[in-house]
Amino acid sequence: MSEIRTLEEQDMQKVSSRQKVIRVLVQVGLYTFLAIMALIVVFPFYWMIMSSLKGTAEYNLATPTLFPEHLYWSNYKEIFVNPEFAFG
Repeated sequence: MSEIRTLEEQDMQKVSSRQKVIRVLVQVGLYTFLAIMALIVVFPFYWMIMSSLKGTAEYNLATPTLFPEHLYWSNYKEIFVNPEFAFG
C-alpha cells in the first residue's frame, strides 16, 4: 500500500530538502572563508622565512619572488656569528 501524502506534507518535504541544500552551501561558504583567512594569517610567516633564505641580490630585486632561486641556509649561521650582518 502506498501512502497518500497531502500537499502540506509534500511542501514540508520540499522545504526540508531546501534547508539541507542551504545548510550545505553555508558550510561550504564558511569553510572557504576560513581557508582564505588561514592563508592570510600564515602568509606573512611564510614570506618571512623565505626572505631569510634569499641572497642579498635576490632580496633586493624590484619584483619579489615567492620562492628563492637558491636557499642560503648560511644566512642563519652568519647572523649568529656576526650580528652586524643583519644591518649591513
